[in-house]
This record gives sequence, structure tokens and C-alpha cells, in this order.
Amino acid sequence: MPRVPVKPEVMSPVGGEAQLRAAVEAGADAVFFGVNPARDQAGRAGRADGAGFHARAKVGFELEALPEIMSGLHARGCRAS
Repeated sequence: MPRVPVKPEVMSPVGGEAQLRAAVEAGADAVFFGVNPARDQAGRAGRADGAGFHARAKVGFELEALPEIMSGLHARGCRAS
């Protein structure tokens, strides 16, 4: 039986708005990014140790921005991992 070729997935790391836009415009099938920790009114990270949800704490997206980001990605046929 002949093998059906499988298209490889193009996944791109993004650290901010500009990289996200560039990845989607360049045809990425999926993107991955960090989410900055929630902050209290004094600007402190939500966790007692101040750690975020990813290793690159100075880049990423705010939790509140995720619904808009996700709907924009899905409208363009792109996924987030």
C-alpha cells in the first residue's frame, strides 16, 4: 500500500506581539509562548516565590490577553501550544 505523505507541522516560538504576528504571517501552523504570572495591585507576582509560568520571565503575554490572542490565532488557522 502506498504511503501518504504527511506535511510536517511548522511550530514557532514567540516572545511578544511582533514575533506572534511574524510567525502567523510566515505561515506557522502553531506557536508556543510563555504566560507572565498574574500580579497583585502592588505589582508582585501571584506566587509567593515570584516565579512565573515559564523560564523566560521577561517575555510572554499577560494572562488577560490570552482570549484575544487565541481567537486571533484560531481565526487564522493557527494553534497555540
